[in-house]
Amino acid sequence: MKYTLICLLALAGTACQRTAPVAHQMAPDKLMTAATGTFVNKGGQQTHGTYTCLRQGEDLYLELSADFGTDEGPDLHVMLSPTALDSADNDNANVPGAFIVAPLQAQKGSQRYDLPDTLQLQHYRTVMIHCVKYSHLYGAAPL
Repeated sequence: MKYTLICLLALAGTACQRTAPVAHQMAPDKLMTAATGTFVNKGGQQTHGTYTCLRQGEDLYLELSADFGTDEGPDLHVMLSPTALDSADNDNANVPGAFIVAPLQAQKGSQRYDLPDTLQLQHYRTVMIHCVKYSHLYGAAPL
C-alpha cells in the first residue's frame, strides 16, 4: 500500500510539473503562386516563355521566366488586360480597365515586377507584352 501511494504521488508530481514556454519562431511569409501562364505570339511578333504571379504576405509580384523572350520593339510594357487571350489584338489590348505594370526591363530573361497589394487579379484575363506608343501587341498569356 505504501509503495502504491508513493507511486501515485510521484506520478501526480510529474503531471503537475510546468515546462518552460516554447518560443515559436514566426516563419517568413510563404511565397505562394497566385497565377501562371505561357505566352503566345500576337500581332505578328514572337514572344515565348512563362510568367508567374506570386504573393508573399501582402506583397504581390509578377515574374517573367528565365526562358522569356520577345522581339525588339519600342516602348514595350508589361500590361494586365481584361481582354480575353483569344480575342486580344492591337485594337483591344489597351482598353479601359487595363493596367500597365511597368516598362519591360529586358527583351530576354527572368525579371520581376512589383504589383500593388490591392490589385485584384480576378479583374484581368491576360498578361501582355504591349508597345504602348504604337498600340501593338507582341505577346499575351492567359491569367
